[in-house]
Amino acid sequence: MGVIKKLKSLLKTKEKKKEKTDKESQILKEWREMQKKLENHPLTQAKIINEQLYNATKGELENLNKRVDDIDIRLRKVEDEGPKKEKKQKIKLTKKDKKVLEYVEKVKQTGANEAASKLKISRSNASLKLNRLYEEGFLEKVRDGKNVFYVFKHV
Repeated sequence: MGVIKKLKSLLKTKEKKKEKTDKESQILKEWREMQKKLENHPLTQAKIINEQLYNATKGELENLNKRVDDIDIRLRKVEDEGPKKEKKQKIKLTKKDKKVLEYVEKVKQTGANEAASKLKISRSNASLKLNRLYEEGFLEKVRDGKNVFYVFKHV
């Protein structure tokens, strides 16, 4: 008799398992249907698109950040190296340039009008020569309001 009882209990267990499996499969079926409905819902589609756009944008921003970091590193290297000293070419001064330079050295400070009248050249020509000598490093500029004066630079 023990065997029959054992078989009956096994059959009941199998029936319970089958009922449980049927219930589980029904729940799974309902979940799948709900998932399909949600996948096709416009808000879900919008969310999916937004997530894709977000991920793509995030990736591009990360790439841009890497590039900016690379540029920063290069810029720091250039700044650390300092400006490369260029060899200045020896400039040839004309006779008039030399006259202007000698005059400024003699008077210590002059403006374009004063230099023009003393050297008997036009004001614009005097201004051009003084600026050229300034740019080449022979003179220094001193501003006093609108007036510009040139001072001989002792090297």
